[in-house]
Amino acid sequence: MYPWVSFLIVCLIFSFSSISCQARFAQLEEAAGQFDLLNREITVKVDTSEEIVESRVKILNEAGRETFGVFRTSFNQNIQKVEIIEAKTTHNGTDFQVPSQNIEIKPVASELNGFDQNMQVSVTFPNVLVGATVCLKYKITTLKQPLPNYFSQTFIFGGNGRVLAHYNTTIKSELPLHLMVNDPRQKLIVDNKKDGKAQIISIHLKDKTTLYEDLVNEPQNSFLSPDDSTVVNVSTFDKFEDFAKALVPSFEKEIEKPLPNLYKDIKEQAQQAKTLKDQINIVTSQLAEKVRYISDQTTIEGRFSPRSLDMTVQSAVGDCKDYSVATVAILRALGHKAYVVIVMRGDGYLMPKKLLPAIECANHAMVKVVGEGGEVLWIDPTNIVSMAGGIFPDIANRSAFVLNQEKPSYETIPNVDPLHAQSMFKTEVTLDQNMQHVKGTLTLKGEQALMIAGATLFTSEQVIKEGLIKSVSGETTPLNAVVTLPDLRVRIVPESLIVDYAYNQQNKLLRTNAGLGIAVNSNWGDAYSQAADDQEGILYVGTPVTLNRVKIIKNKVATGISALDFDIQTPWVHATRKCTVHDKDTIIEDNVVILKSFISASEVKSDEFKKLKELIKGYCQNVAVTFS
Repeated sequence: MYPWVSFLIVCLIFSFSSISCQARFAQLEEAAGQFDLLNREITVKVDTSEEIVESRVKILNEAGRETFGVFRTSFNQNIQKVEIIEAKTTHNGTDFQVPSQNIEIKPVASELNGFDQNMQVSVTFPNVLVGATVCLKYKITTLKQPLPNYFSQTFIFGGNGRVLAHYNTTIKSELPLHLMVNDPRQKLIVDNKKDGKAQIISIHLKDKTTLYEDLVNEPQNSFLSPDDSTVVNVSTFDKFEDFAKALVPSFEKEIEKPLPNLYKDIKEQAQQAKTLKDQINIVTSQLAEKVRYISDQTTIEGRFSPRSLDMTVQSAVGDCKDYSVATVAILRALGHKAYVVIVMRGDGYLMPKKLLPAIECANHAMVKVVGEGGEVLWIDPTNIVSMAGGIFPDIANRSAFVLNQEKPSYETIPNVDPLHAQSMFKTEVTLDQNMQHVKGTLTLKGEQALMIAGATLFTSEQVIKEGLIKSVSGETTPLNAVVTLPDLRVRIVPESLIVDYAYNQQNKLLRTNAGLGIAVNSNWGDAYSQAADDQEGILYVGTPVTLNRVKIIKNKVATGISALDFDIQTPWVHATRKCTVHDKDTIIEDNVVILKSFISASEVKSDEFKKLKELIKGYCQNVAVTFS
């Protein structure tokens, strides 16, 4: 669940590598393929739907051959059918039909009996050359929707290296549908009308226009804002609270059932703890130990519902819905207010401002707990470790559906508090001719402790130690390396985790005309300084955090050391460096507080951000302390 193998993240926080040069929207000649035809005809009935898709894609380059040479899609065999109507490649006036052996419909590996069987459709086109056109027509029949009297679909027009030269979607629905259009470049014509009892929605491109939304030469940690992307939503719901209310019955039905013996045992263990947070940590850590977590996107006959408590216990595996229902049931048995929450999980996710409530708005279930004094705790029981006192970064700072039977709601989960999530390095360096002796302490608090908490549940301490030493020293095998780890088998994240380390290195000092030197670069600033001045995407710099780094160079006095001091105060980050000499030791302390996860393109282009970039380049990159 955690990238503990890449321990470099702990030690060199936010060290993004990218090249920024003339960041911009892609031009037509840079596309991989052009859709000369894309038609979708959708018929919606009370609990079923049918969609016929027809497309013709012209292959523009080698990327297009790779992207569009094979068509793949998946479907739920229990409730859906997919039929390939036509598949061929056209080149220089000749049609090449896709042979039957190149059309595969086969099961996707399933982890558990009783869950739906997902199938994958694969169509491999012949003679896919640059200039050829791949033609495909297929039908998807859905026999049951995730909710009764429900339909939703999201139409995304950009990405995947494709140009739309033709687009037309028609939806004929027996159910009343709401419509949300985000068309920042004014490329679409959208019509919504009644035809007897049916509702007809049509979406098509304006005449003699194309739509291409890809970014070029953007930093790796940036993406096109969802508010700057062309997207159309349709849904039977327009109020988020109503959507949450519709989800409640299938979850509450299972929560209200008697606890199986395993859950009773977990409840009795939790009762021994005195505080709410301790009780929650016991519940979720015990669930993680007793029930194996599997993919969180499974359904039962297409319904967005959990399995029964008994079935989860008997199989000893469960998805996020099963975990959340179990957690809520146990906490309610302990007398606490707890509710299932539906949310979009994933690092670096930004919720669109224009959105209709739908199944597509969420991919994960978790839990909201309200204490007696009104304290709200957002709990994700699917993680291998428990942390009731913090916010897991992959669900932080986003909207969520709270399935409260009495008052369903749509709320925002708080962002990670940078004062709670802290990484602190204290390093002492002793110089002895060409040898430097290093010893240090790494202290991880709050959400930063997630980097290594539970790591030895997956691998050995030796692997963790080797990864740490390589990260802090920059070498695979420095001399006399010693690492002392805390207990990393814990399933409950402690307030802090402390790692001690020491090693020796030869010939690592900088040789300058002013004497030997030690680099004091600060990699936290790379995420900002490598942003392109003209970029169009949103910059993602990670979750809020406090980084404190103290380097003590023993028995060495650097003159004019205060010239390396800086103080940066911006809406996005606060950072300071203070360099002093104390008892013949040179002390360099950096303190950085990351305040915002996302920085818009307009902010990146502002004078204040450009000044921030210059300060980072001047004080945090290619900087060294020298000693005569």
